[in-house]
Amino acid sequence: MQVGSSVVELKPLVPRICVMIALNHTHSRTASCRAMISEWFEEVATRVCLVDLQDIAMFPMVNT
Repeated sequence: MQVGSSVVELKPLVPRICVMIALNHTHSRTASCRAMISEWFEEVATRVCLVDLQDIAMFPMVNT
C-alpha cells in the first residue's frame, strides 16, 4: 500500500495475537507456580507449627 511518497507494508495481526496468547499463557503459568509455592509454604509452616505444638504439649515421660 502506498501512502504519499512512502510504501507502507501491512502486516497481519496473527503474530501480535500469538504474542498476546503466549503472554497470557506465561501469566497463567506464573500464577500457577506462585499458587503451588504458596501452598507448599503453607504446608511446611503448618507442619512446623504442629511439631512445635507437640513439643510443648508432650509431658516428659517419668518411669515409676
